[in-house]
Amino acid sequence: MNFSSKVWSLQNVEGDEPAPRNSQTLVTYGGNLYMFGGFSHDTVTGTSYTQCDNEAHKCKYFNDLWRFDIDDSEWTMLSPSTLTKPCGRWGHSAVVLGESMIVYGGNAEGQELLGDLWAFNFNTRSWNELQQNGGPAPGYDHSAVVIGSSIFFYGGVTTDAPYGSNLLWKYTPSGVCSFNVENDAAFSDVSGVANDAASTLIVALSATILVLVVIILAVSALICRRVRGYSASSASLEAQNHAQRLMEVEFRGL
Repeated sequence: MNFSSKVWSLQNVEGDEPAPRNSQTLVTYGGNLYMFGGFSHDTVTGTSYTQCDNEAHKCKYFNDLWRFDIDDSEWTMLSPSTLTKPCGRWGHSAVVLGESMIVYGGNAEGQELLGDLWAFNFNTRSWNELQQNGGPAPGYDHSAVVIGSSIFFYGGVTTDAPYGSNLLWKYTPSGVCSFNVENDAAFSDVSGVANDAASTLIVALSATILVLVVIILAVSALICRRVRGYSASSASLEAQNHAQRLMEVEFRGL
């Protein structure tokens, strides 16, 4: 998408390409795009869309990592320098923090909901599973965003909330650059803080609305009093005029 011309164009890609898939993640780092995970299924014998809830769908869960060079329009599959790496998944989240891509959760083979946390270092091409002290229930389809040196996770489908969670969690690792996570790295539930802030805002708005209602009622009462006073004055003046006309008639009669 060219933002200047507002025109979409299909890119001619060089080299190998990743297999077709959906529900993968895509992040940007150093001017390149990095794609991880996702799943695919047999669209010939299956359907165009599936949740992979049985073997007949022939789903495949990916844990490969690809880099797309924007300038050269070229895909490259990256081979990690470590033997350990996350299992195939979809519906996970991925964000960039420091020199690493942080991957959390997702949905794995057999509809297993994941709650693991991984870091891929772009410079060393190494995967490391991060320690967690507490944290949200395993899940997928949540949102994740980096603010400062922390990652905030919100919502998603979890083992505790199969119809959708409304919890907000913050993860702050120690050693942001190296991700040598020790025991002081921890998840914290900040939903209560958000709820308190929302409650405070609601109370403030309610108080403001109440003040406005009182002002409106006071102005309305003042207007009514003035209208009634004007009506009374008009009636009194009319009575005086009528009396004066009667006197004039009697005077003429004399």
